[in-house]
Amino acid sequence: MTPPPPREPPGAPDPGHAPPAHARRRWWTSSAGLSALAALGAAALVLAVFLATRGGSGGTGAPEKSPSPTRPRIVLQPAQVAGQDAFTAGTAGDPPPADAPAPTLTPEPAGAYGAPSVSGGTRALYGGTKGRASCDVAEQTRYLTEDPGKAAAFARVAVIDTDGIGRYLKSLTPALLRADTRVTGHGYADGSATSFAAVLEKGTAVLVDERGVPRVRCAGGNPLSAPEAAEGAGHSGQPWPGFRASEVVAVRPAPKAHRSFVLYDADRDELFRRPVGTRGAEDTWVE
Repeated sequence: MTPPPPREPPGAPDPGHAPPAHARRRWWTSSAGLSALAALGAAALVLAVFLATRGGSGGTGAPEKSPSPTRPRIVLQPAQVAGQDAFTAGTAGDPPPADAPAPTLTPEPAGAYGAPSVSGGTRALYGGTKGRASCDVAEQTRYLTEDPGKAAAFARVAVIDTDGIGRYLKSLTPALLRADTRVTGHGYADGSATSFAAVLEKGTAVLVDERGVPRVRCAGGNPLSAPEAAEGAGHSGQPWPGFRASEVVAVRPAPKAHRSFVLYDADRDELFRRPVGTRGAEDTWVE
């Protein structure tokens, strides 16, 4: 007896009924499949653009953080250097001795001035040489008034009339800083005045007003105004030997106008009195 033929396993294809070739073709190779793939790619691109325009924050809609602002800078200005955007050639005299002692000060805490402040009327806050001005006021006046553009810019900063520059400078008193001092400096560039935070090195020749506030830096003819707070500011420029940011002071106006200032003469290690607006001829020793 002949045994029956073996049975095909369930689901095996019937060799007599094989699907046609077009039915065995992979779906993604057909024109319809290719169209579907293209549609999916376009949808993915649209989704990516949508997410990007929402801030790239995972679809939360939260905006990206702005970059941190530029850190403010305070320019360090050595005593004998013309400095940033000088108005004129220098008119400062000889600097004090390098070993001149610093004044004994009791500054008030830093506030609007951006540094601990002292009154402009403080005894021996400034230095100088008895009988000699630390700044050539006549030359400073000539430099400014012979250039109308600089004269106009200087007058705007000083809040005076242009034709009053000579009188204004003559009303100021030549002196030397005895401490590194914070100010707002004003330079001259492209036909107008500029402004920048600055520290002036001790020994800098300045002209001070009747309330003891520095108003002109003689090394570059720059007008000066009160400093402003600059929290977190760094320093720009090369620090001089002995510079310490913690020892910088600002000068606030004295409560009332002074008729004279007591200055320190480092060459003689003595104090002398200089009447406001004079150049040394009327100096007298303090007994």
